[in-house]
Amino acid sequence: MIKPNPFTPKSGQEPKVFLDRNEEISFFDKRLSELKDKAANHYILNGSWGVGKTSLLKYFKLSAQEKGFHSAYFSIQEFPEHVEDEKITIHLLQLISRALPLELKKGSRLFKYLEGFGVQVLGTGFNVSFRLDRNIMLDSQSLLLDGLINIWGELKKPKGVIVLVDDAQNLSQVTRYMTTIRNVLSHDDIIKGTNYLFILSSTIEGWKPFMIKNHPIGRFFIPRLELKRFDKRNTYELIDQTLKNTGVKFEKKLYPFIWDHTNGHLFEIHSLCRVLYDLHEKGIVHFSRTGLALQKTLTYLGSTIFEQLLFGSSDKEKKILLAISFFKKPAHTDKIATQMRKLKINQSGLQQYLRRLLDKNLIARPERARYFIEDMLLRLYINKNHK
Repeated sequence: MIKPNPFTPKSGQEPKVFLDRNEEISFFDKRLSELKDKAANHYILNGSWGVGKTSLLKYFKLSAQEKGFHSAYFSIQEFPEHVEDEKITIHLLQLISRALPLELKKGSRLFKYLEGFGVQVLGTGFNVSFRLDRNIMLDSQSLLLDGLINIWGELKKPKGVIVLVDDAQNLSQVTRYMTTIRNVLSHDDIIKGTNYLFILSSTIEGWKPFMIKNHPIGRFFIPRLELKRFDKRNTYELIDQTLKNTGVKFEKKLYPFIWDHTNGHLFEIHSLCRVLYDLHEKGIVHFSRTGLALQKTLTYLGSTIFEQLLFGSSDKEKKILLAISFFKKPAHTDKIATQMRKLKINQSGLQQYLRRLLDKNLIARPERARYFIEDMLLRLYINKNHK
């Protein structure tokens, strides 16, 4: 009997198979061991979109809980540049409180503390939400510091509290607030009186403001672990393990096709394989279905991911991306300029636009003066949909 489609391209969805993360898991286990000795070494997990950062953080949460630690996982929302710092602090304290086994009751230490700061606690128990009294002036750093201390006090003698903050790039518009987080986690009252470990997850481009040489935030959240794509062996194993006991098989020629088009990108593997799975005939997916599968996959990725990646790029940048999309391998700027002429695209300011596209991680420069769109599916999508 054929089972429902096991491939899960939705971002953050728990994968059916968990592979090729031994290095990151060993590093996390080491940080937990250090935390037992009251040595908190906060760090950042970087990676491009869709490589599995969220799934790994969720694994860390379960692993920490199995080892007797309290663990809070949440994704932080995006904030505009001019948001008040107090709103970010309230958002953080609310997310941490909800994610921990912490039932707020009237009269509790944390409840009284928040009300004393002018924070209205709406509801009690695990569905607590906070509202700020705008008539009271707050010191955001003190609010976060004392909030974390009081949350610690509400828990019953924990080994430690692991705080897993996903999508930290959403703070890139308010980089100043990361200084608040650093100052709070560096405070003696946190170091001596609590046992928190913060692990942040961010896209590489979102963390760039903090990767500048000698930036204090970049130095504080070290080491910086970068989550890589799967290699060919693990890509094939992922497909085999996911298909196991489903009643569906892929023709062997499909495996190199999937690898060539995704280069081990986890989200793209699941996206392409999900489409292929639904094209099976009596439990077999034939190589002859690749054309249709690719078309459907590009449509799906375009609506869910690629148009978001391209959002904010100027018309000129998109035209240059179109010119670059004709090259399967890194092309010299002279060849890109020639292709632009063929497409009747103005070549003025090409170097400047290429730098912008590099900063946005839309293109790669593996060697001097040579550029290409590293993600094959993105290249194909641009070539087919942005002419």
